[in-house]
Parts: sequence; C-alpha cells; structure tokens
Amino acid sequence: MRQVIVIMLTTVCVMSTSVACQARWYAAPRVGYRGGHWHGAYGGFGTAQSNAGHAIADMTRSRGMYNQMTSAAMINVEQARSGYIANQKEWTDLYLMRQRVVDAQHAQQKEEARARNAKLREEQASHPLDQPPRLTSSQLDPSTGKITWPAALMRDSFVDHRKQIEALFISRAHTGTTSEMSSTIYKKVREMQDELRKHIREIVTHEYMDARKFLDRVALEGRLPVV
Repeated sequence: MRQVIVIMLTTVCVMSTSVACQARWYAAPRVGYRGGHWHGAYGGFGTAQSNAGHAIADMTRSRGMYNQMTSAAMINVEQARSGYIANQKEWTDLYLMRQRVVDAQHAQQKEEARARNAKLREEQASHPLDQPPRLTSSQLDPSTGKITWPAALMRDSFVDHRKQIEALFISRAHTGTTSEMSSTIYKKVREMQDELRKHIREIVTHEYMDARKFLDRVALEGRLPVV
C-alpha cells in the first residue's frame, strides 16, 4: 500500500512539474512584437492566462485518456472473469453428467444383485432344509465334472440320463455354477429319479436307497459353487 501511495505522489509531482514547465514556456518573456503579437524567447505566444489555459487543457486531455484506458482494462478484466465463470460452469455440468451415469450404473448393479438374491432364496425355499452331504472328490471330480455312479445307476436304462447329467457337470467345471445350469441339472436329476422308481422292484432295497440318495446329492452339487 505504501508503494502505491509513493507511486501516486510521484505521478502527481511529475504532472505538476510538467504543467509548471508548460506554463513557464507559454509565459516566456516577450522579446519581440510581430504580426500584432508579442513572441517569447522559446517560440511561445499569447498571454500568461492563455498559456495556463492550454496547460490545463492538456492535463484534462491526459486525464481523459487515462480514464479511457482504465475503462478498457476493466472491460478486459470483466471479459476474462466471464470466460472463467463459463469454463467453471461447463466443467461442473460435465462432472454432474458423469456422476449421473455412475449412479445409474450402481443402481442397475444393485437391482441385478437384488434379483439374483431373490431367485436364490426362491430356489432354496423349494428344497428341503435337511440337505444331504456333498459328493466326495472320488464321486465327483470338480475339475473335470466326471461322476462315478453307484452300481444301481449303471444299468442300461440310465445311459441317456447319465450322459446328459455328466455333460452338464463337465460344462459346469469350466464355466462355474449359474442359475440356469443349476435349474437344468436339477430337472435332469429329477427325471433320472423318476426312471429309478420304475425299477424299484428290480433293484435290491439298499442299492435303490443308495442310488436315490446319490441323486439327491448330485442335485445339490448342481446348485453349489465349484470347489
């Protein structure tokens, strides 16, 4: 602030000195009379009053130029400020648009997760709570999907059922468990159980019960993740 005051005082002094010099020049001593006017030693002419008036006019004109340049500078500042505000608004609009896209994606993901959970609860509700134990690795190889069937299910009557179920478990070993595959495995196992009931009188009781329980465990594996 002190520097600004010093600069202002210096400017005033310079302007005052300039005016004084101009006044002295215009008010120079009259050393000759030509053409009806006295001429000064430095080429000026007129009275001291008219010379002072010219000096004041010059100061007024200089002040007007200063005001004009100041006004132009203020206009440039305002244009720069307006451009900055426009850029800020554009950036804010872009940010809000991106945020809306992200929020929409999150909402869609939540809705998909809710639908999956609802379907899983529905599937769990359709099965008894007393689930059988999982198949051992010797009964079902999780890496290949190969199934070792009990003796009762190795009959020729179950060839097509075995092939269909084994193909599903081979695919499951490579792609993992999905709701669609789980439903298909469950359906095929139930069809094989229906075929098993048709042969109840041909199969020894304990082999029949083992085969029945084995198929329940196969259906359960189809709903669980691959280990």
